[in-house]
Amino acid sequence: MSTKRNASELIDLFAVKAGISTTEAKLFIQALSETVTEVAISEGKATITGFGRFTISEVADREGTQPGTGERIIIPAHKRIYFTPYKRLADLVSNNNITNKNENLNDKPRNTTLFSSQIR
Repeated sequence: MSTKRNASELIDLFAVKAGISTTEAKLFIQALSETVTEVAISEGKATITGFGRFTISEVADREGTQPGTGERIIIPAHKRIYFTPYKRLADLVSNNNITNKNENLNDKPRNTTLFSSQIR
């Protein structure tokens, strides 16, 4: 099982992988997050080709139970965001190949474009 990483560690790994500074990596990830959020809210979905799709769905009213009292309650309708990974990412995770890819993250920095396409 892999080690849990906090946001700072992920930013550091991203910076190494992309061959950029930690500050640039942090700004990129913040901008990506804000853009995906804005597009998903305004259009109902945001896709990062080669990575996955974020989709907003309506969830209908449903009956639930109040944990503290056991009382029956109605949970109101709301929106929820879902992430669906692209096949390549899902395959890497299910085949545990992602561990092999991450072993080289602390090697020399490379100038590669991680997200070569736009969010649609």
